[in-house]
Amino acid sequence: MMRYRRIKISGASHFFIVNLAERNSHLLVTHVDLLRASVRDVKTKHPFIIDAMVIMPNHVIRYDDDYENHIDYIHYNPVKHGFVSRPVDWAFSSIHRYIKLGILDKHWGSVAMDFADDIGYE
Repeated sequence: MMRYRRIKISGASHFFIVNLAERNSHLLVTHVDLLRASVRDVKTKHPFIIDAMVIMPNHVIRYDDDYENHIDYIHYNPVKHGFVSRPVDWAFSSIHRYIKLGILDKHWGSVAMDFADDIGYE
């Protein structure tokens, strides 16, 4: 198992992407309920908060320091990778919570978006 080296600071935010070795696999969305149960199990043992997340066929994404830009990147990523034409059309995304809370409009990301070169590549 991979052991990540992190500075342990209470309240810190982290951005991370988890990729499958087999890049064409749809394992994560095919078994999304198992993935969600695993995350819930880990959270009971090691409490943390997930502010934004998107689960795509071959990777999982969360955020880091540049909070708002990273959350936008997370929510727009299914469009970037060609899975849907609008972020709201991707079922496995926290964008639906953001829309429900009134943080984002349901039409957010319906037009092409560009991100800084370093967003998503930390």
